[in-house]
Amino acid sequence: MNSGSGGWEFIIRDENADITHAGTGSCQHLLDAFHAELFACLHGVSEAMKEGMGRVVLETDSQLVKLALETSFFALAATRGIVFE
Repeated sequence: MNSGSGGWEFIIRDENADITHAGTGSCQHLLDAFHAELFACLHGVSEAMKEGMGRVVLETDSQLVKLALETSFFALAATRGIVFE
């Protein structure tokens, strides 16, 4: 926690819930777990776009990520750039 390093991962499933893509990575200088969750979403959606997936349902277990993506509550947060992207 004090080092600010952590990791992220995503899984992409098809309409039958079969795994089609997955990815992991590490991050330095994270502010908190929310920051890492946002990176996971960003990388997952980016991979889906790269693979030409036009309709994506994003699932997360983070209420903060859900709020950040559905509202403007985090417009002034340090992580706002990732949210807007």
